[in-house]
Amino acid sequence: MGRVKSDHNLTSYTKQGVESRLAQQYASWWGNQSEAMIKIFEDAYSNSSTADDDHLAWLQFAVNVNTPAYFTKGSLKDVQYYLLNGNPNVFTYEFAWSSFLNDDDNPIPNWKRKYLS
Repeated sequence: MGRVKSDHNLTSYTKQGVESRLAQQYASWWGNQSEAMIKIFEDAYSNSSTADDDHLAWLQFAVNVNTPAYFTKGSLKDVQYYLLNGNPNVFTYEFAWSSFLNDDDNPIPNWKRKYLS
């Protein structure tokens, strides 16, 4: 979903297309709450005035929804396993600032970066 697959191109990222793929991708977690979950993410990561066919905006929405899910899920499992195995010395970290390495021009025109904090 977050990465552009071979059967997807920029024009396949529409509101309907992204919502459909998210519902399929997370069906086992969301169950019959897919509509409610998608609404929560749209409220957090998209603008209500975003056109249904604003392909770049919907691609960015998909990236913003999936990036934390992919990275956070694995980290949480690691912490869980360490704690279950009796290791109380578990530390995590979060990147909460922009690095000077990312100060160059944005490679995708009109891409709005989100910095997590």
